[in-house]
Amino acid sequence: MLISCWPLYLLSDLPWDKVLSRSVLLCAGLLLWPLLKWLTLSSDRVFGSSWSTSSFVRYWLLGFLLIVPPAVIFLWSGYRVFDSTWHQELDDLARALVGGFIGGALAAFLEETVFRGVFLAALSRSVGTVAAMVVTSGLYALCHFLRTDFDVADPRFGSGFEALLLSPGPLSHPAQWWDSFAGLFALGLLLSLVRLRSGSLLPCIALHASWIFFLRVYKEMTGRDITSEWSWLVGGHDNFTGVVVAGWLMVLIALYLWFSRANPGPAWR
Repeated sequence: MLISCWPLYLLSDLPWDKVLSRSVLLCAGLLLWPLLKWLTLSSDRVFGSSWSTSSFVRYWLLGFLLIVPPAVIFLWSGYRVFDSTWHQELDDLARALVGGFIGGALAAFLEETVFRGVFLAALSRSVGTVAAMVVTSGLYALCHFLRTDFDVADPRFGSGFEALLLSPGPLSHPAQWWDSFAGLFALGLLLSLVRLRSGSLLPCIALHASWIFFLRVYKEMTGRDITSEWSWLVGGHDNFTGVVVAGWLMVLIALYLWFSRANPGPAWR
């Protein structure tokens, strides 16, 4: 990130914060395979089996069904309302559709590979599966609160280093993000269970990509009522994840454990 930010900024017409975020993704992708070698993890152990287009589509569609209940609750409570002018801004909707699908798939692949693939597999060997799920989910949630919205008027070579030092700043104010953390932590636990019991990383990627896509479109077609008495149901991180999402995900975890109790899933491969 620190090395790539500066030349990428000079070669592109993107704002600094976009260059910074893309540099992080680029470096993460480049470091993935060396990390696997260092941890002596095989690709089969990280990615699992049963990769097929039909499986991806099935889980991607399932993701819609799983995320609809909290979205409906927010509409029912009045916290979010349909934007009556959304059909007049079809260009924005089209960008949300394309960006949500492509960007969602790429982000889901990277995040799931790192957290439910590499970290979960590596930690399971040393601290056990349950502890690995908890630690991985905690790290996954915390990473969402690292600051990335750096608007630098005149970026220079050292701006990447400054961003690295300042990024943990929001973590010093837990009262502002604990509810969003709870939702993201529960999401991490659910996806970890899916990875372990399905024997494949593909369902995690598909579900994650589906949720990103849904949220992009949902937020494009609805707006927040910041004066709503129900605004406490939603955390400030992304104006969606919060206590309602956390509670709903815990229900899904309980149901998933119940219905899959006869099939605890294959061993790590």
